[in-house]
Amino acid sequence: MANKDPSRTEHATGKKLNEARQDGNVMTSRDLSSFVILLGGTIMLFLSVPTISSAFSEFFLAITETDCRATWKEEEVINWLFKFGWLLTKSAGPFCLAISLLALLVMRAQVGKYFSTKAIKWKFSGLNPKSGIMSLLPNKQNAIKLGITASKVLLVGGFVYYSIKGDFDDYLKLPLIPVLPAGIWMGKRCFAMILKILIVFVVIVVIDYIVKRKKYFDDLMMTKQEVKDERKNQDGDPRIKAKIRSKMRQLLRASMMKAVPRADVIITNPTHVAVALKYEFGTYAPKVVAKGLRKTAERIKFLAKANGIPVIEAPPLARSLYRNTPVGGFIPPEFFGAVAAILAKLQKTGSKKFI
Repeated sequence: MANKDPSRTEHATGKKLNEARQDGNVMTSRDLSSFVILLGGTIMLFLSVPTISSAFSEFFLAITETDCRATWKEEEVINWLFKFGWLLTKSAGPFCLAISLLALLVMRAQVGKYFSTKAIKWKFSGLNPKSGIMSLLPNKQNAIKLGITASKVLLVGGFVYYSIKGDFDDYLKLPLIPVLPAGIWMGKRCFAMILKILIVFVVIVVIDYIVKRKKYFDDLMMTKQEVKDERKNQDGDPRIKAKIRSKMRQLLRASMMKAVPRADVIITNPTHVAVALKYEFGTYAPKVVAKGLRKTAERIKFLAKANGIPVIEAPPLARSLYRNTPVGGFIPPEFFGAVAAILAKLQKTGSKKFI
């Protein structure tokens, strides 16, 4: 296993994992696949015993009925081969098909809905003899793989040996036993041995899956800079976003300034806040068409005076309207009374008419 880069301290993001899948880099456990196939194969073999026994009985019966001393014609040879092929297909075909489907299902269960041509795409780097030779030379990674494989072989082989060792004398007596009882005895012993191997495989699969999963995610670890760059690419450069926000504020300010000459009244703080209101006949409340602080407030008041718009000083009302009403929104009901009094006063003095 390659030395881990100490700078890669961040877990892989969703985007990184998705890119790895698209490149054909998915986490799979061969031992898990082997275990499921062995388990499924054992079950299928157990269920197929009657079919296989019947097919082999037909086969051996056909052999015993054949006169080996006779001269065979070409047609007879072909017919016999077809018969043998059909018996073989009938006995082993369903078993092989079931194992193939099981292998596909196991792989699908591990990788999910996944299809990528990148994993099988032709790579010219594969023709480089140097990389092939280097992969065969002794190194730490190859030594670890060899050690893991040897441990699995020794573990499984040890269980097989101890399974056979207890019945070794019985195995020596098999030639003296009739074929049918010997076959039944061997079948039972084989199934018992496979069950023991499956138990060992469970331990191997669990360890292998944990190790493979850890290695897979460790290999996809990212540096802080990579995470930062990815977030920047997804969300956009902060400097560009700041410029966009600044431009939007400028456009909003320009739009507000165009609306000031059409306002009915400007309510001020008097120096720090300015809110421009417009009442349209038929609506239920006045609308804020512009608002601003400091320089923007001064600009609103300047435009209001230049266009003959009344400017009313009402500090608490100006601050409340600024905080609670967005540009383009109607004033909240709690301010109806105060604003109505101002508009009524303006209409009474003749500064504005609203009907």
